[in-house]
Amino acid sequence: MADQQNFWNSGKAVGLAHEIVAIIMAMVTIGGLTRLTGSGLSITEWDPIMGAIPPLNDDQWADAFAKYSAFRNI
Repeated sequence: MADQQNFWNSGKAVGLAHEIVAIIMAMVTIGGLTRLTGSGLSITEWDPIMGAIPPLNDDQWADAFAKYSAFRNI
């Protein structure tokens, strides 16, 4: 219990909070710059809930590349 009180009273908690805020600000800045510059991963299918299975054969790879090529030409 004494260790917990020393942590909160020593200023380490404030330093940790500042570090967390700085990391979040960096993530938002990098994300914003990525968005503004149009760079990124060029994801052609976004299915975060069920997941996406990667292409497993040559035909599927060709289809995925065709979708990617069409996406990049926009």
